Amino acid sequence: MNLELNSEEILEIACQIEREGAAFYRRAIDAVNDETVKKLLRELASLEEEHEISFESLRADPDILAAFLGDPESENCQYLRALARGHLFSGAENPADILRGDVDVVTVLKTAIGLEVASIAFYQGIRELLSDELNKSKLSAIIKEERRHVIILNEALSKY
Repeated sequence: MNLELNSEEILEIACQIEREGAAFYRRAIDAVNDETVKKLLRELASLEEEHEISFESLRADPDILAAFLGDPESENCQYLRALARGHLFSGAENPADILRGDVDVVTVLKTAIGLEVASIAFYQGIRELLSDELNKSKLSAIIKEERRHVIILNEALSKY
């Protein structure tokens, strides 16, 4: 399947990733009993909502939309399309589905780490396609926060 995405669609996928991440964390709050983990999940949900706003601001910038992809046949563009294809058409179960029924803290934390790692890979691909340093810097800050999420989640997981 040939998946041709324009810059606005790629940024919408980034927004979708953040919305789904926030929704996962909010649902996970009700699925776990540990108050420390619940607090962590609330904080992460809030941060994901902030990231969505950042991606929305990129989508609203016509200069970014015009210059974002450059050469659509470049390796970076092909890589990003492959990541988007995996995200959109993986056929994988929605991560929030693991929260149905009995679920333990370890499963929630491991799933959260996987979501964060996947989002980092996608955002790194986007960053490579940006031409201006200001927006590269903004995206680098989001990536840095997502990496911090992985560290925090891994620290929480190590307690179980």
